[in-house]
Amino acid sequence: VNIKNAAGSATLAVFHGGGGVQLNFNNTNKFVTTNTGAVVTGILTATGSPGAGIGKIIQIVQAFKKDTQLIQSQSFVDLAGLNPSITPEKAGSKIIVHFVINYSATGDAAFQLHRSIAGGSYAELSDYRGDADSNSTNSTRCIVGSSGSGGYEIETASGYILDDPSYSVGQAIAYKFQFCSPYHSTYQIGINRGKDLHNSTYDKRPISYITLMEVES
Repeated sequence: VNIKNAAGSATLAVFHGGGGVQLNFNNTNKFVTTNTGAVVTGILTATGSPGAGIGKIIQIVQAFKKDTQLIQSQSFVDLAGLNPSITPEKAGSKIIVHFVINYSATGDAAFQLHRSIAGGSYAELSDYRGDADSNSTNSTRCIVGSSGSGGYEIETASGYILDDPSYSVGQAIAYKFQFCSPYHSTYQIGINRGKDLHNSTYDKRPISYITLMEVES
């Protein structure tokens, strides 16, 4: 079946018996169905919430740490000034935590992810660390350095974590990292800096950041 305009000069649509459908614009094919789906010629613009909103990113919050920090501790201490918060707009959402930390280290070190809900105390998210051992340091990530590494070398630790917090709509959810070098008291972790600082062209000053994304579930 062919459908044409009133003048009969242009084909608007073609319906093939037991087959595909072709839709035209200005006598030019733009949409056609096939045995595996459909083919669109040009730009397809979708509105609304595909999949009834499942997996939709609702909002994004990002925080940066631009200053440097030197950590020398055998117990976990805060990564200062990098604790973004997000207030979910819907109940039951999950939070994607994406982090990028630029660091240097003179020995092995580790960091853990902590969370606060509605302004409460921070607690480590133990679901996002390795299984416990009697003498091991259980952490979200480990970082590696040595006294023999270059004084200006900077490494990057990054990753994604899908968190499933229990909250009420309107409650802010905040995240932070804690770092330590548990093996030896002399080990140091440099954040956004190399081991050596000379304020010269050799020195690099990257940023570290955490991005929080509310995902509709």
